[in-house]
This record gives sequence, C-alpha cells and structure tokens, in this order.
Amino acid sequence: MKRLLLFCALAFIALSGSAQTYSYLTFETTDGTKTSLSVSNLTITYSSSTATVSNDDGTTTFNLADLASMYYSTSDETTGISQVISDKGQVTSVFDLSGRERSDADLQRGIFVVKTDKTKNAQKILVK
Repeated sequence: MKRLLLFCALAFIALSGSAQTYSYLTFETTDGTKTSLSVSNLTITYSSSTATVSNDDGTTTFNLADLASMYYSTSDETTGISQVISDKGQVTSVFDLSGRERSDADLQRGIFVVKTDKTKNAQKILVK
C-alpha cells in the first residue's frame, strides 16, 4: 500500500509539470537521512522492494520499506548522516550542533556529536 501511494504521488507530481522549476528530488528515509539527487536526466525504476534512481551523477537504490517520503526541492538537502548507531557504548562527551556540551541524560530529538569509549573519533547521532 505504501509503495502504491508513493508511486501515485510521484506520478501526480510528474504529470502536473511542477518538477520543471526544481533542481533536486529529495528522498527521506525513516531514520531521518535525506538524499537529494539532481533531476537532470532522472529515471526511477521500481522493483518489488526497491526504487533505483539514476541520473547524470550515478545510480542510488532505496529500500521502499525504509523510504518515508520523497519530494522535489530547490536545494540539496542531503543530511550527511550515513549510519545510525543503536549501540552507543559509554558516552564520554556530547555536543549539540551549536557546539554546546550536553548531558547524555537529557537528549531531546535531534542531531548530536558524541564521543564514546567504543570509538576513537566523534560521530554524529540522530536521537528520535
């Protein structure tokens, strides 16, 4: 059902011609990751569980079960979050995106930079 709704939404947008004024098609997955792809020579192919998107820059594949939404945008909205970590280990320090140190006990929804005892480098995390 979700795939049918996504397909109908994409078909409606494509038929209405409104995509001509936008430069990117943005895909948002259920973990909050956004990937924007240029609409130049854009093709989308669906299989039973995946959507394969090709353009001048290459090919990207999305699992349909993980796809929350897709929409046209005027700018690249790619988030840069490439991995969601569920086992964070022992947190040694946490910072918000403004650089303020935070306590790991009071994290609200958002993106944070953390350092743990399991990693040597700081990592971005998404708190849902």
